[in-house]
Amino acid sequence: MKLFIVTFFIVNSKNFTTVLSNFLFPVNNFTSPSPPVMFNTNNTFVNQQERSDSASFNLCTCKSAALCTTDGYWNIIDIRIVTPPIGTECDPGEVYCCTAGMDCGMNRMIRVPEIIPSSGQSNFGEYPWQVLIITLNNDYVGSGALITNNHIVTAAHRLTHFTKKGQHLFVRLGDWDLQTIKEPYPHVDVIVNQVMIHPQYDSTTLQYDVAILTLLSPVTTTLNINTICLPLPDSSFTSKTCWVSGWGKDMFGPKGNYQSIQKKVDVTILSPDDCNRHLKTTKLGPNFSLDEDSFVCAGGYKGKDACTGDGGSPLVCQNSDGSWMLAGLVAWGLGCAQHGVPGVYVNIPNMMSWIQQQIQPLPFNKR
Repeated sequence: MKLFIVTFFIVNSKNFTTVLSNFLFPVNNFTSPSPPVMFNTNNTFVNQQERSDSASFNLCTCKSAALCTTDGYWNIIDIRIVTPPIGTECDPGEVYCCTAGMDCGMNRMIRVPEIIPSSGQSNFGEYPWQVLIITLNNDYVGSGALITNNHIVTAAHRLTHFTKKGQHLFVRLGDWDLQTIKEPYPHVDVIVNQVMIHPQYDSTTLQYDVAILTLLSPVTTTLNINTICLPLPDSSFTSKTCWVSGWGKDMFGPKGNYQSIQKKVDVTILSPDDCNRHLKTTKLGPNFSLDEDSFVCAGGYKGKDACTGDGGSPLVCQNSDGSWMLAGLVAWGLGCAQHGVPGVYVNIPNMMSWIQQQIQPLPFNKR
């Protein structure tokens, strides 16, 4: 059966270049106001300088020794155990650990005084792992998520149209409002050095719709740029309410508009049985069966969905410790935000074995 898929269509490059033409700007001369202002946990604003001694913001803190070691995938050199300052001794079994940036999956919502987000718009810094993928000709390709200081994960279907033409890509990290440079921290553009597409990717069915981008140079995590945590291969997010963000269209079809300020929406992840039950009632027909190895479903509520142009955008779920974990990537759907029609996402836990193979760091000499 041939799928009628809408959210994976490649955006018309000429039209989107026109949309983005005023969004792609240099950052060399960017100056940021000081000090920036951030949210605390109850969504009131606090000054950054007032939080400089907070363990959740400080780059050095007490933690289990097992968590302050090279994990083989990210922060390979920067994580180190140090002697704690006097008065900050750690509890038994813990060490004083310093890192070069925030832990994965942590965010800091930062106020931009000139811009007040409206309903459905994210706050600056709320999704610091989300990136824009763009060609060197300024054609929008899609979105993705920063999973190490040197790697982006995205949907393979967003790349093949461009890579087949030999077009070179770069990623933009830390952006939020594509029409202004009013954010207190600048975005960063990095050239993509290598594109790795899952060997089982099927462009017809979109099975194994995942790819890894290796950056030409690693990025440093900041308040508006951070990695998203990766799940274990057997993780399940069924019934969890999670969030998807992006700059895609606000509705399906020619009347839909791409967004300048990043938007967000909460969606509940469905079980495979519930997903199939919903999709069988659509034009896919009663014989349709979703490939559970490749996909998960989320949403199905009117007015809440990813849409055209959101392909590759991260679907993230919050852990009990407040950190966020990558559950999926926007893959395909039938229209946008229709009642009873869930969106379909790449099943990231089932892709973890291949992802981990691609992001293994090169061996280095101990000294």
